[in-house]
Amino acid sequence: MLSTSKDLLSYILSSGGTGGGAFVAGRVVLVTSARRHNYVRVPALVLRSPDVSSKSSSTGSTDDSVCICMVLLPQSFTPAKDDEQQKGLKLGAVNFVGEAQNRFFAIHMVPLDEILLVSSTKHKIDSKVFYKEDLSKSKRSVPSFGNPFAGAKSTKDRDANPFAGMKVRGKKGDTSSQKKATGLSQEAQWVDDAMSYLINAESTELNSGLDLLDLRECAKNMHQGNSAMEFGSAC
Repeated sequence: MLSTSKDLLSYILSSGGTGGGAFVAGRVVLVTSARRHNYVRVPALVLRSPDVSSKSSSTGSTDDSVCICMVLLPQSFTPAKDDEQQKGLKLGAVNFVGEAQNRFFAIHMVPLDEILLVSSTKHKIDSKVFYKEDLSKSKRSVPSFGNPFAGAKSTKDRDANPFAGMKVRGKKGDTSSQKKATGLSQEAQWVDDAMSYLINAESTELNSGLDLLDLRECAKNMHQGNSAMEFGSAC
């Protein structure tokens, strides 16, 4: 099944971009990585779409052929004590493990053959909060593993005013009072919200199953030919 899924996803991504919206940031997918990470059929949020176009494939870049995701780790997950790998990571880096809403999450590079299905559910997220390419290419110390936001890069404005950038109270759609009440920074609020999406997706999948995205709709504007016919048959 994973092999078939990989072929379908590779096809819709072959023209570049987000695969007709299939891998837009905030899309909920189910991923399986039993051997590498010990999780099966867990929900994840897409942070960066894979690039499997013919141009990137010719370069042989591993980073291009994977999807960067925020993965909800199983409830049984327990972080290892004195994990040397985590000491050099902070929020925004690949393989970072953090905690929110009493659950752990990880930022992982997910190959297409580990994506079980793509759901029709997507949420508004700020992907740059969770994945920063420059952090993933360098190792920097982090004060504490237990706090996923410790060591997170802050701006000068935020140092001066922790609520900088929030809307003025009284305006339509104002959420600053809610954020102030929870005591979370904007960055922490994004993480908290994202964990809510993932936990809800986990519950939905267990109870009734997530609705699948119709990949044919994502590929309807792509070129025709033998590959298109094979894609349609596989769907």
